[in-house]
Amino acid sequence: MGSNSSGSASARGGSSRERDSCRGSLRSPPMRLNEICQLNVEDVRVVDDVHCFIVTTEVENGIADKKLKTANGERLIPVHPELTMAKSGYYSDTFSKFFANFLDKAKAKAPRTSFHSFRHNFRDALREARVDREIALALGGGGRRHG
Repeated sequence: MGSNSSGSASARGGSSRERDSCRGSLRSPPMRLNEICQLNVEDVRVVDDVHCFIVTTEVENGIADKKLKTANGERLIPVHPELTMAKSGYYSDTFSKFFANFLDKAKAKAPRTSFHSFRHNFRDALREARVDREIALALGGGGRRHG
């Protein structure tokens, strides 16, 4: 296909470099979508000073419902450096910048609009549906922890 200066990159949501930074976990060796979706917190570890995704059926906490497509599917996958913590202390910096640029190029940027807007819209919908406050806080990650 080649590059196109007619703005095709903006129609797709940014430059290939920006999209690549969001797909760092999918670089060689690739992860299947199901492998990504079933990752638990304990599946991200530092092995020999390298952050890695641990693709496994083993579960330390929670429900043991992980599945691998093949018997050889268990493996370590190095985390792309752009997915590790930024100097600001937030893992989300790279994606946040990409998403702001995406909104701009999609002509969807507005004051106070960001990826976090999804969270606010969710809370607003719960409020409009008159969902109990404690339940809404728990669903949004703001409820009291019991333990």
